[in-house]
Amino acid sequence: MTYAVGALIEPLSVAYNAVMRAKPYLGQPVVVAGAGPIGLAMALCARAAGANPVVITDLEENRLQQARSMGFERTLKIDLGWDRLKTAENIRNVMELGCLPQIVFECTGAASSINSACYVSFLQQADMYR
Repeated sequence: MTYAVGALIEPLSVAYNAVMRAKPYLGQPVVVAGAGPIGLAMALCARAAGANPVVITDLEENRLQQARSMGFERTLKIDLGWDRLKTAENIRNVMELGCLPQIVFECTGAASSINSACYVSFLQQADMYR
């Protein structure tokens, strides 16, 4: 095994385990926060499990370009000036009207991303009870 292949095993195993625990079903909308190695592996595993649409967010445009080159057209460059409500609204806009994220995989570890991921999920639950 080459070092390059070995380096990819850890992100893929993290993503695989998370997707197996979350169990996205066919056509379930998913958000992946972070387009680094773990985030991209997460998006690939979620797509393989049938999740659709898969939206990937990140702070860096070059990481989102990598995601698009892998076939993920729904990407969102996060602006740190947005509050959690604006972030949630922009994620929903990328997902399309009426499509709400049901699973959020947070792959950055950044406090602002964790907060936004929780808020996006919470808004989805709150809309169900309106």
